[in-house]
Amino acid sequence: MTEPSRSDEPERVARIRFWQNLAILAVVAAGSAVLVWTALGRWQLPRLGPKQYDYYNLLVSGFRKGSLALDIEVPQALKDAKDPIALFKALPDIAPHDLSLYKGHYYTYYGVVPVVVLFWPFRAVAGCDLPLVLGALVFCLGAFWLTAWLWVRLVRDLFPNSGVVTLAGGLAVVGLAAGQWVLVRRISIWEPSLIAGHFFLIAMLAASFQALKGRNLPVWLGLAGVSLGLAAGSRPTLVVAGLGLVPLVVAVAAATPKLGRWRRIFNAALWVGIPLAAVGALLLYYNWARFGNPLELGLNHQLSSWNEAKKSHFRPAFMGFNFYLYFLVSPQWGRYFPFVHPIAMPHLPSGYYGYEYVYGALLLCPALWWGIFTWRIVLVPRGPLFWFAAILLGVALATTPVILSFDTSAARYACDFIPWWTWLAVLGWCVVEGPPASLKKMRRTWLRATFAATALVSCATAFFCSADLHGILERENPEAFAQIGRIFNQPTALWERISGFKSGTVAMDLVFAPKPIESVEPLVVTGVEYQRDYVYVYYQSAHVVRLGYLHPGEAPAESADINVIPGKVYHVEISCGSLFPPEGHPAFKGMQATEIAAFKRWARIIFDGRVVVSDGRGQNEASPGTVQIGHDDGIGYCGRSFAGSITNIRRLGWTKPADETDLGGDLFVKLELQKAPSATILPIFEFGKPGSADIAGIRRLDGKTEELVYESFGTGLWRSAPLSVPEDGEQDLRIRLGSSLPIAADSALSIISKSVVFWRDGKPVWWHRSTAAVKAGGQSSFLRNEVQSTAMAKAFEGRLVAMHCIPVISQWKPVATGHLLLVLGGRGNGVEPIVTTGRTGKADVLGIEWLPNDQARLVYDHWGEPLRASRPFHWDSNSSQTLRISMPSLSCLGYSIAPLGGSVEVELEGRQVWNTPVPYFLAARDQVAVGRNPVGSSATVAELGAAVLDVVQEP
Repeated sequence: MTEPSRSDEPERVARIRFWQNLAILAVVAAGSAVLVWTALGRWQLPRLGPKQYDYYNLLVSGFRKGSLALDIEVPQALKDAKDPIALFKALPDIAPHDLSLYKGHYYTYYGVVPVVVLFWPFRAVAGCDLPLVLGALVFCLGAFWLTAWLWVRLVRDLFPNSGVVTLAGGLAVVGLAAGQWVLVRRISIWEPSLIAGHFFLIAMLAASFQALKGRNLPVWLGLAGVSLGLAAGSRPTLVVAGLGLVPLVVAVAAATPKLGRWRRIFNAALWVGIPLAAVGALLLYYNWARFGNPLELGLNHQLSSWNEAKKSHFRPAFMGFNFYLYFLVSPQWGRYFPFVHPIAMPHLPSGYYGYEYVYGALLLCPALWWGIFTWRIVLVPRGPLFWFAAILLGVALATTPVILSFDTSAARYACDFIPWWTWLAVLGWCVVEGPPASLKKMRRTWLRATFAATALVSCATAFFCSADLHGILERENPEAFAQIGRIFNQPTALWERISGFKSGTVAMDLVFAPKPIESVEPLVVTGVEYQRDYVYVYYQSAHVVRLGYLHPGEAPAESADINVIPGKVYHVEISCGSLFPPEGHPAFKGMQATEIAAFKRWARIIFDGRVVVSDGRGQNEASPGTVQIGHDDGIGYCGRSFAGSITNIRRLGWTKPADETDLGGDLFVKLELQKAPSATILPIFEFGKPGSADIAGIRRLDGKTEELVYESFGTGLWRSAPLSVPEDGEQDLRIRLGSSLPIAADSALSIISKSVVFWRDGKPVWWHRSTAAVKAGGQSSFLRNEVQSTAMAKAFEGRLVAMHCIPVISQWKPVATGHLLLVLGGRGNGVEPIVTTGRTGKADVLGIEWLPNDQARLVYDHWGEPLRASRPFHWDSNSSQTLRISMPSLSCLGYSIAPLGGSVEVELEGRQVWNTPVPYFLAARDQVAVGRNPVGSSATVAELGAAVLDVVQEP
C-alpha cells in the first residue's frame, strides 16, 4: 500500500476530529440524560411555583426574614427543655430529621454555599422556590459538563494522538463511574451540598489546568482559590483539598523565572490565597454569627440519637476498615438486574456508626487499575502533565484519609475522593497509549479494546449500584425498573431456559423436632442483608406451631395454631414474591400487572394439603442463589436454623395465569382477595368506554364475607348480598356481561345481552337484569378500570390464579327444536314473554305471569284465540330456575305442512307444571325470539324482566 500523501493529511485529521467530536457529544448528551433521569426518577420535571419545604429553601426563607436559622417554628417543649437531646430521644417526631438546635432555632450543619450561590438568587430572580432536585441537577450537570470540557482540553493539549476510545471512554469514567451516578439517585437533605462540593472541586481543577498554561495567572489562580473555598463551604471536609494547590503554586513559580524563587512562590500563593481567605473568612463569620464560634458547624448541637458533641467522628483507627469497604469489599452478586446487592454484614470496629451501600471501587470500577501506570508520568518533562497529575494526587491524598477516618461509610461519600483516583487512572492509560510510534498497531488495538472494556464495565456497575440504592428506582419507577430489567435479564433468562431451571413455589417435607431450639425458626430465607424475606415456624409448644411470612416493614402473615406431631412427615409448599423472578424478567413479558402481582405480591403456605397462610404481602427481589432453606447465615432475624429435618426440597415452577381472553363470551377467573376489608371495589371484567360501560367487580367486606358488584356506568350500581369466602380463599368465578357478547339486536337470543350473571364454583350466585344499552365501539378489558369509573379501583388487587374466556352460544340454530332449556334468575312484573314464534297476525307466545307471594303461572297466546293459562306454581326468585319447554311451533320450525295436533309442555326444575294441547302457527326458522315479544302480542309486555342465564336448544 502507498503511504498517504501530505496533501491528504489535513483531510484525514479533520475526519478524525469529526468522529472524535461526535463521540464526545454522544457521551455528554447520553451522560446528561441519564443523570437527569436518575435524579428525577422519571421524565417529569417538578413544577415551579409551589412553596418548597426542604431545608435549603427554608434556609432561604430564614435569610429573607433576617435570620440565619431555618424558617421552621421550634416546639416550645424543645425550647424549654434542659436537655433537648434527651427529649428528642424520647420523642423523635418532635423535631425534623438531622438538624441542629441552638438557642431556640434550627440550623443545618451542611454547607451553606448551595443556598447562597443558587437557591437564594433563584428565589430573588424567579420569585418562587427552586425545587431541591432541580438545584441538585444544576450542580450535577455543571460538574459533568465542566468535567467533559476539562478532559477534552487536557487530552487534546497533552495527548494529541489519543483516539476516540480515550476521549469517550475516559470521559465516561471520570464523569459517571466515580460515584456521581449513585449520588444523584437520591436527592435528599445531604446530597445537594455533596454535589455542590464536587462541582467546585472540578472547577478548582479546571482553573488550575488553565493556570498551568501560564496565561492570565492572577485570574485562574484566583478562581482556583475561590473554587476551593466554595467547595469547603459546601462540604467542609473538602478544605483539605487545598493540598492540591501546593503543586500548582510551585508549578506557576517555576514557570516565571524573571523573579526570585521565593518571590515567585509568594506571588502565586497570594493570588490563590487572598480569594480563598476571603471566602473562608465569610464562612467563619457565618459560623460565629450562628453559634458564637467560628469553627462550630452545628454538629455539637445536632439533634441525634446520641450526643454528637461527645462523639469522636473521625478516628485513624477506622481507616483500614473503611479502605476495605470503599476499595476492596465485594458486593453480593445476584442473578437478576441490578446484579449488585449490599455486602455481607462485616464486624464493625468499636465506635463505628455504620455503613450504607458501599462496594469496593477496585472491583466495580476496573478502570482504576490503569492508575498503576501513573508513575510513568514522572518520566515525562516537568510540564503541565506532571504538575496537573501532582495537583490531582494532592487532592486525592488529602481527601481520601479524611473520608476513610470517618465513623460512617456511605455511597454518597465516595464522590469526595474516588473521582480524583479515576482521573489519575485515565491519565495512566493515556501515558500507556502514548504516541503512535511507541506501540505496534496490533498491540495498541488490543490495549484500546482493554481500556474500552474497563470503561464500559465501570460505567455499567456504576449504573447497577445506582439502581440498587435503597430500592429507590424499583419503588418510585417500577415500570422503568421492569423495562430495564427485561433487557439486562435476557442472558439470564436464556440460560434458565437452556438449563431447565425452575423458580417459584418451594416444596419440601418437614419433620418437627421433639424439642425446638428457638421459639422462632427459619424455613425459607431469601435475599441479602436488609433485603430479606422470611418464612418461619413459630412454636407455641413442641406440639402447636404457627407458620408465617415476614417482609420487613409489614405485619407478618401468620397462620392459626396448627397441631403437629414431632417425628411425623408433613408436606409443605411455600410461595412468596422473592421466590419468583423479578418483574423485569422476560418470563413475565406480555403479562398484565395483575398477573405478575399474583406471583410477586402474595405469600401462600400450604401445610399438609391445607392452605394455612394466603394473603397479599410485599417482597424483596432475591436471586435464587440467596435462597436458604432451614437456616439463616445472616442476622438470624427469625432464628438461625430449623431444629427438625427438611427433605425432598424442590421447585415447582409456575405458569401464566391468563389464557386468551379476547374471544368473546363469559370470563372465567380464579382469584383470591386480601383478607383485610376494602373500601374500594376491585374491577374484574368491563365492557364499553368512558361514560358508557358495564363493569363487574368484587369487594371484600371482612375476613369472611365479600360482595359482588355490577355497575352500569352513569346509570347505577348494584351489590349482591354478602357471600361467604371459601375456606382456602380461592374462588372460581364465571362472569357474564351480556353487553360484551356478539349478539345482534334482532337475534332470537338477544335477550341474553341484557343479563349480568355471576357464577361461583359453577353455580349462579347473583344476577342482574340490565336496562341501559352500552353504546357501540366498546371494548373488553380485564382486571383494570380503563373506563375511568370513580366507583372502582384503578386495578384489581389480589391474587390471580387463572383466567380465560368461556364461549357462549350466541347464535340461534335455525332448526326444529324439540325442547328449549331456559335458565332464569329473579322475576319480573306483570305478564312477560318467554318464547315467541311466528310473525304479527300469525304468532304463538308462551309467557309467564308473575303473581304475588312468589307465585307464577304460564300463559299461551295463539293469535286470534283466547289466552290459555296454567295453574299457579311456586317460583323461587332467590335462586336460578330451569325451564324445559316444548312448543309445537318450535318443533315444526321451517315446516311447510303442519303435523296434526300439538301440546305445550313445561317442566320447572324437573317438575312438570303445564301440559296442555294448543293450536299453533307454522313459523319460519328465523321467526323465533327468546324473552321478547317482537310480534306485538297484546298478551305480554315487550321483554322478559327476569335475567336469562342460559339458553340451550335440544333438537
